[in-house]
Amino acid sequence: MLRQAWRLTQREQTTVKLNRYKREFSAALAYAVLLIAVGLVAPSFFTGTNLRDLALNNAPVLLISIGMTLVILVGQIDISVGSQFAVASVAAGALAKAGVPILLLLPCLCLIGAAMGAVNGALVGWLRLPSIIVTLAMLVAWRDALRWTTGGEWVQNLPANFQWFGFGQGFDQFRAIVVRAGTDPARVKVLSDSLEKVAGSPEYRQFLKDAGAAQDSYVPAKDVAGFLQSRLEALKRVVDELPLHARPLYDEGQREVYVQQF
Repeated sequence: MLRQAWRLTQREQTTVKLNRYKREFSAALAYAVLLIAVGLVAPSFFTGTNLRDLALNNAPVLLISIGMTLVILVGQIDISVGSQFAVASVAAGALAKAGVPILLLLPCLCLIGAAMGAVNGALVGWLRLPSIIVTLAMLVAWRDALRWTTGGEWVQNLPANFQWFGFGQGFDQFRAIVVRAGTDPARVKVLSDSLEKVAGSPEYRQFLKDAGAAQDSYVPAKDVAGFLQSRLEALKRVVDELPLHARPLYDEGQREVYVQQF
């Protein structure tokens, strides 16, 4: 009898523990059902390319959310995270511009973020000030300090490797100079020769280096048709990997007509 009663007690304890996390289990179940529904309606949503793009596009929010979750778990709040993130971002650009190697940027930013968080922690933990008041004050302080330091200007002339830090692109970005149909071929030839001359200049090579662009970015007029054909094929492959609801209307016949007309 005692052993049976002990078992019932253990079972009751397990039930109590599960009941404590009823809200969490409900949220997890709803999230699982949502993922299953998305997988059935749009299987391409779970492709590697789409998941990578989602992670990159939402990386700032995800990083801030991790810290906010830890703060909320201890019963506090921090509304200065936006200003702190802005300070860390500008500091990253300034350090990269000053010549700090890319591999050292991440630990440097972690130290900067930890220092700003330590200020909030000291005011809340040691002085026993309300976290909402402290972080509201620090939000204004960090924001105005950043505005005063930068003068409201962007951090410019960043190294090429910094501009590509954290990004992965499967489709090149390019600009084109389009000439109106019916333009005198002689004028088109003059424009094409001028562009080719500029593309071979040292100034243009330096511009490509500063912009983080490939050194063979210039496409001569005679190679434009083949280049556009290859880019359109690459774009079609990218579109095919998108979720069904995110795909644009696409007509194979119209694409062929467009290429021929061009």
